[in-house]
Amino acid sequence: SAFAAAERPGLVQGLVLDSAYSTLLSGMMGWWRFLGGRVLAVLLAPTALLAAQLLGVNPLRVDVAAALRRARVPTLLLHGEEDTLALPSEARRNAEAAGEEVVWLASSGHSEGRWLHPERYFSALEAFLDRVAPVG
Repeated sequence: SAFAAAERPGLVQGLVLDSAYSTLLSGMMGWWRFLGGRVLAVLLAPTALLAAQLLGVNPLRVDVAAALRRARVPTLLLHGEEDTLALPSEARRNAEAAGEEVVWLASSGHSEGRWLHPERYFSALEAFLDRVAPVG
């Protein structure tokens, strides 16, 4: 959604990013860490180069934060404090690029906030939607 918003100004009034990666490379590394820990992540890191060759897309250049800088739309960032797939540093980088704050969800891993903290999660979402697309 961030890439579409960056490429087509006026397409959206705002973005909601829940546990979003900041770069495709960090996303790849997050999944390798999840599946096999740090050792597997290090061993499989070269797959990023292979992906670039096979897919014609360089994971180093797929950058959500850069897209958020170009999109210039209000962005709600929801992120678990204990996310090991998309590390909290990814949320901070996206927030800095979007010029927004992160809604941190305590004791939550990847995309767990809506289940573990539904009141906080949906309250933040509702407040954001009221701000960017008020009804009435």
